[in-house]
Amino acid sequence: MAIRKSTKVNRTANNSYTTIETCGHITNNIRLTYGKWGDNAEKYDLRSWYKDKVTDEEKPGKGISLTGEQLEVLYNVLKAMVEDEENNEGNNEDNGDNEDEEEGGDESDSSPTEPVIISEQDALLEALDNRDTGFAGGKLNLIHIFDTTGWGEKKVTKEQMDDRLAKIIKAFGTGGYGRPSHGYGIDDIWHDPKGYVLNWNDSEGKHEKKFTWRKVEKALRELIEKWRTELDVAA
Repeated sequence: MAIRKSTKVNRTANNSYTTIETCGHITNNIRLTYGKWGDNAEKYDLRSWYKDKVTDEEKPGKGISLTGEQLEVLYNVLKAMVEDEENNEGNNEDNGDNEDEEEGGDESDSSPTEPVIISEQDALLEALDNRDTGFAGGKLNLIHIFDTTGWGEKKVTKEQMDDRLAKIIKAFGTGGYGRPSHGYGIDDIWHDPKGYVLNWNDSEGKHEKKFTWRKVEKALRELIEKWRTELDVAA
């Protein structure tokens, strides 16, 4: 199902709902629909439905309305949560195998665990490398942005740099990613036109840092050629 972009909203007193498309059922009475309230713009609605006792008609109940852009952000958040859960299950299975192998080992080997320190720069690079923009094709899009704004040239003009920053901010948009804390690493990411915010854990505890987009652009410079090689993209 392609996610539709929302059109301009026209305020109206008419509060009736028109279903354009039923996208899917979450339960018997909770569904995701695409439609509009009165003469307002079409949006996605995730809400419960019930039968009116008087007219026996199905009517929308409590829920939320989402623009196409908001639904896309929600999709990426849920996708990241599922991927994290699958990765954690795989890690737990691996740890179980290792524990079985180590049961017969030397009990006298109790060397202390090395502390894990994640610097601000390493946290930023890890977040960008693993999540890029959060959208499908994000790395390819960022490579294209750099390639069309002077990347590889001896000197980048101020106009090219301003254009690059504007395109990077637009590519990331407003949204984020979060996961339950499973030890060390990135916990939460949030980005909007004002900046890029990270929360992460290491041996020293929890950290939070807001990066400017210029700082993000500099970090991306360290990843562009790595991604180009991984994705086999010609310069």
